[in-house]
Amino acid sequence: MDSLPAHTRGFKSLTTRMIVWVLLASGVVFLTTVALSSRLSRTTAIRAAEQEALNAADAARNRVLAVLGSVERSTELLGASLETLHPDRLSLVQMLRRFVAGNPDVYGSTASFEPFAFDAKLERYAPYFYRNPKQEGQLTAESLATPTYRYWERDWYRLPLESRRPQWSEPYFDEEGGNTLMVTYTVPINGMRDGRSEQIGVVTADLQLDWLVRFIGDVTIGRTGYAAMLTRSGRVIAHPDTSLLAVLLSADTPARARERLEPLVRRSLAHAGGFEPMTIDSRQYRTVFRPVNDATGWTLAALYPENELMADARRLSWIQAAVAAGGLAFLALVVITLSRRLTAPLHGLADRAKQLATGDLELELPPVTSRDELGTLTSAFHHMRDSLKEHIRTLRETTAAKERLESELRAAHRIQMDMLPRERAGGPAEGFDLAAHLVPARAVGGDLYVHFVEDGRAVFMLGDVSGKGMAAALFMARAKTLFDALAPRMLDPGSLLTELNQRLCVENEHGMFVTGVCGVLDPLSGELTYASAGHDPPLRVRAGQRPEPLDIDGGPMLAIFDHASYPVRHDRLAPGECIMIYTDGVTDATDTGGAMFGTERLMDAVGAATEPDAYSLTRGVFSIVEEFARGAPQADDITVLTVRYLGR
Repeated sequence: MDSLPAHTRGFKSLTTRMIVWVLLASGVVFLTTVALSSRLSRTTAIRAAEQEALNAADAARNRVLAVLGSVERSTELLGASLETLHPDRLSLVQMLRRFVAGNPDVYGSTASFEPFAFDAKLERYAPYFYRNPKQEGQLTAESLATPTYRYWERDWYRLPLESRRPQWSEPYFDEEGGNTLMVTYTVPINGMRDGRSEQIGVVTADLQLDWLVRFIGDVTIGRTGYAAMLTRSGRVIAHPDTSLLAVLLSADTPARARERLEPLVRRSLAHAGGFEPMTIDSRQYRTVFRPVNDATGWTLAALYPENELMADARRLSWIQAAVAAGGLAFLALVVITLSRRLTAPLHGLADRAKQLATGDLELELPPVTSRDELGTLTSAFHHMRDSLKEHIRTLRETTAAKERLESELRAAHRIQMDMLPRERAGGPAEGFDLAAHLVPARAVGGDLYVHFVEDGRAVFMLGDVSGKGMAAALFMARAKTLFDALAPRMLDPGSLLTELNQRLCVENEHGMFVTGVCGVLDPLSGELTYASAGHDPPLRVRAGQRPEPLDIDGGPMLAIFDHASYPVRHDRLAPGECIMIYTDGVTDATDTGGAMFGTERLMDAVGAATEPDAYSLTRGVFSIVEEFARGAPQADDITVLTVRYLGR
């Protein structure tokens, strides 16, 4: 693949990636724009269709209200006239005839009375006039007071009397009366009986549903939308499908009628609002519901076909999608042409970069011929080539110097470690057991420990030079050399530290100092003599007990005050007891979270040791500190020296 031109590497090519990402970004923008526009068009189309449906429903509702209002007022006026005039039979018949004849919207009318309420000699009386369709609309007189009709049991008669207010009936087919599908407006009438006012009957106005069907059929909603009128009980009283008129949904309703009516009736009875989708007869509609008035309880539903109201929005979406596709195609052509022209010079630079990567720094680079980004890049290649030449020369020199320094540091480390005594000393024959270990933070460090046996007594010291690195290591070497020279003739720790301090103060212009603890153990008696120079107190370790710091009256740090003195403390160890001296590299060790190891963790670890010998205790401390600080860099030199009294 490395031998192929850049423009043939598929998606690895800058040209290909530029084309792909530009087209992807542009495509996202186009698609988002089309989607938002389609959504906006859909919302606008729905709102416009909803408003159209509302306007059509309101217009039809107003026409219906005009008819119903006229009938209600005329019927109430007729009822008031009957209450006032108390007409006889002839006058009543004439009033009913004139009422029906003078109201073209009224199909028929009756004045029906309670038993003996109209005439004390006449139990039932209910004259009825209606427009007889068999006689070209001429008025026909009938009596509803028949054993088979029994008007007093009819809802249009009974319910208004019970409620004591005018009321519209549910749609019904009036057999033996008007013999047609109708609704009735009933007005209760009052009269005097036995000296008191009470309801004596009703006066009605019947309306055929034909006029309502015509009104609702005239409603135009979209191209194929329609309107329907429903009663408060869910019966349909106006619908383009006349077979559904007055149908009440029940278990016996035919499946075809149920499929067409159930969604509409359910939403109407639930007083649904909005312009929500509805499926009727496997077709999607959006429907608005407008109540006609409280007296009738009727609801006018206007249904707008979903496919019609969305047709314009879909057409606009297709146009926008086509424009977006054409725009993307044109943009792709422009991007491909420009990207190839702009990236062609980069291929030459890419080839030169491969040669540079092989170490050929003498290759000929293209000249800088423009001031644009390509010219800047070419100039950068010239600068890179020249800089690489200089950098490689400098790197060779630096690497050689670094190797020499590392070699010297390794030698210094070996020398420093060789200066220290063995890590273990003593044994059962000597009456004590001693172990020490030192790990510098760098190649060389400033910690030190010294031990030897003089006149049968174990002499030991642990020190910590300020700072780290080479300066601390040199000062450590000086302190170690002086201690080795002074200790054999000064077995008193206080005198030894006093003399060592005076020697270190000489020519200490850089202010280096040493903290330390010096001790002498008599293996015969277990007597411990010790002194401190500004160092942490050693730990006294007893098997099975928590370690305790030794009481110590420490003097100042070494190499600071040339007239300092160092008090000596005396103690006696029981067989098996240990003295552990450590530098602050132990307690100041930190984990990756920055938490310090601390003295408490040290005492817990030493107290939990199951093998109390000096070597196990010393190595155990290093293992625990290493586990605690795993992953964190070592910040200071770490040294531990442990002396255990065995007894003889």
